[in-house]
Amino acid sequence: MATPHEEEKIEVKTTLPIRPSTRNASHGTQTKELDQKELIMVTLQRDRYKRDCENKDKQILEYHEALAEKETESMYQSSVIKELEKQLAAYAGGGDNNSPSDQGTKVRELEDQIAKVEDDKRLLVKAQETLQNDLRVADDKDKAIQNLIVDLEYCKALNKESEKLKDTLKHLEEEMASTKKTVEELSGELSNKLQETEELNDSLEEKEQEIVRLTTTAQLASKEKEQTVRQLREQLDEAVKKFNKQKLQLKELVEKMQAKEAENAIYKQDFETERNDRQRIHEEYEELKTKAEEARKQNKIDKEALANLGEVIKAQDEEIRVLKTQLNAYSRKNDQNQDEEIQILTAQVNAYSREVDKQKGLLTQSQEKHKNE
Repeated sequence: MATPHEEEKIEVKTTLPIRPSTRNASHGTQTKELDQKELIMVTLQRDRYKRDCENKDKQILEYHEALAEKETESMYQSSVIKELEKQLAAYAGGGDNNSPSDQGTKVRELEDQIAKVEDDKRLLVKAQETLQNDLRVADDKDKAIQNLIVDLEYCKALNKESEKLKDTLKHLEEEMASTKKTVEELSGELSNKLQETEELNDSLEEKEQEIVRLTTTAQLASKEKEQTVRQLREQLDEAVKKFNKQKLQLKELVEKMQAKEAENAIYKQDFETERNDRQRIHEEYEELKTKAEEARKQNKIDKEALANLGEVIKAQDEEIRVLKTQLNAYSRKNDQNQDEEIQILTAQVNAYSREVDKQKGLLTQSQEKHKNE
């Protein structure tokens, strides 16, 4: 800014601002509408994933209930095996119609089959323990999901802040439009002042030339000459005052335009900051969306593994019940058909063992597939 001594030497140089095109304004409006629609879609998707995360607690509770049921079935199977062992012991001590060697052979075969059943049961128990570990992992994932919910709440707060920024941005845009209009008006006024200043300069030059001409002309009377010179001097002084006033007004206009340009720079910076915040919110939402989807897939895999294990245990329970019934019937028939009954029972136990081996293989494949996934 010039000092008071330099005011008379100021040369005003400025350029008129270019009016923004209608095309750019419409493009900005479309961009704003698209951003608003995108924010609404992000909010809806965020609420949907939040509801999905809340359902994970119910699924984990169902897992625990299923495990409790399987543990009860396992205890029942243990009692069945003990009952079978008692019946075999009773059969080994009370079968007098067959030779001791044949009875001992059949008893050992049945004991071997029962031992194999117990081994299969232990494998299933181990599988159940593995699934319990998976459920503990699922609990950890549930905690992670809760953390994701907290992050979603944080994003919701950010969205509220974004709405406030949008309102502020709208106000800033209105201020910028008003400022542009004011700058255009000031620019027009400045152009008019410059034109008036040029006209005053021309008038001053004409007055000075007239004064010189009159002072060098000796034909006019002394009084008339003095009066004319005095009038011209007054007009010259008035023109100088008007010129100085116009120059001061020009200086004020330049300062106003500089202040408006500084305000526009601040508005632009605020707009860039708000846009960066919205971009960051969108990126955080996409990351949370990916984590929630991964947790949902893993919980689905755990649930399927639990269902498969439950089917295997139910099948084994049914086979043991059938075996118990047959052994009870066999223990009541202590006559000459014992050998035939033992052979039939042995064949059924062998078939059951093969089926258990098959189910065990399927369970192993399922566990390996689960680990690979």
